[in-house]
Amino acid sequence: MNNLPNISFVGRSISRREDQRLVTGRGQFIADLKLPQMLHAAFVRSPLAHARIRAIDLSGAATSPGVMYALSGPELAQQLPPVPDTQLTLPSKWTALVQHKFINPQQPLLAYDKVRHVGEAVAVILAETQHAAEDAAELVRIDLEPLPPVLDPETALRSDATVIHDRFGTNLIGGFRVGKGDVDSALARSPRRLQRRFYHHRYAAMPMECRGVVGLYDPRTDTVTIWSGTQVVHWVRREAAAVLKLPEARVRCIALDVGGGFGVKGHVYPEDLSRDPIIQSSLAPRVLSLRFFG
Repeated sequence: MNNLPNISFVGRSISRREDQRLVTGRGQFIADLKLPQMLHAAFVRSPLAHARIRAIDLSGAATSPGVMYALSGPELAQQLPPVPDTQLTLPSKWTALVQHKFINPQQPLLAYDKVRHVGEAVAVILAETQHAAEDAAELVRIDLEPLPPVLDPETALRSDATVIHDRFGTNLIGGFRVGKGDVDSALARSPRRLQRRFYHHRYAAMPMECRGVVGLYDPRTDTVTIWSGTQVVHWVRREAAAVLKLPEARVRCIALDVGGGFGVKGHVYPEDLSRDPIIQSSLAPRVLSLRFFG
């Protein structure tokens, strides 16, 4: 017998359980997490939208005070593969009914041949403090050969456009067509038809908390714990396990209080994964945890 009171929650204002903790300063975000022997990461990013990498000089950064480790994209590429082409599998029923073609370029953990957008990471510096890592990152010298950028999506589809991902020979990353019913007949019977092209402005989500990750490697159990300001903890765990060649059971991903996401934290980014191999490397006896913000 149902003994629950007959209460309708539709249309009622329901108080959130977490508000009291957050408004009284007892929330915990990635910046609040502090672990023993933690190192801090700073990424060196490309100032150009499209360029070929000639050389990356880490000598000045590697000898900077407090720096423990410096790694460039070409060096990391020799140790690890890029992020898998397709991180999400499309439903078989959808692919059977919808005409589609998708190209998923492999995204390197750190760029090693070309940079393909402004801000793409090409090197990472690990230091005892965040300030030391950022100061050392300023000492990295990148020799880039500028290439023509692609700034407009319609121009990018022209036959003479610069191709960003050379091996595909096209800038068309994906397309699909969805149809239902007899569209041609319906349009032919319509007394009026209107055709317009709509242009949408650029936009970007701006959460209060930027992306951040802390990783901890336990050499005794050969396990990794990841704290990430992410909306997709299971996805992060799966990709980290693939990069580290570990069973998913040995990787744990925890999301603390997340200061906004709006979709930008609903993906797995190369920076999320590029610090995992480092904490599992020969530095592991000294590097128990590693933090970065991006």
